[in-house]
Amino acid sequence: MVVLGLDETQGFAPTGLPDPARLAADLGSMCSEDMEPPLRPLIKVHDFEGAQILVAEVPELDPARKPCYSRGAGITKGSYVRVCDGDRRLSAYEVQMMLVLTWSAS
Repeated sequence: MVVLGLDETQGFAPTGLPDPARLAADLGSMCSEDMEPPLRPLIKVHDFEGAQILVAEVPELDPARKPCYSRGAGITKGSYVRVCDGDRRLSAYEVQMMLVLTWSAS
């Protein structure tokens, strides 16, 4: 789940978004054109406490399709994992282990 338009440092107070429809379209485009395999999140703009926020529900990929990565960076440098509040780039070893597990499962 990705939520845009809230300020975490202010107790998740709504900040709103300048152009939520455009942001939603840009996010959808990025997910389908810049990611491999393409992602198809459910993206919605919501009214929340007087401001508009964007919520994107990104379904987890089947293990056989992992890792998902940024095409521009490539599979080794464009694969990340979420750890607590941050994204951490997967090491080359971790990427290779995912691929081995994918190939052995098929």
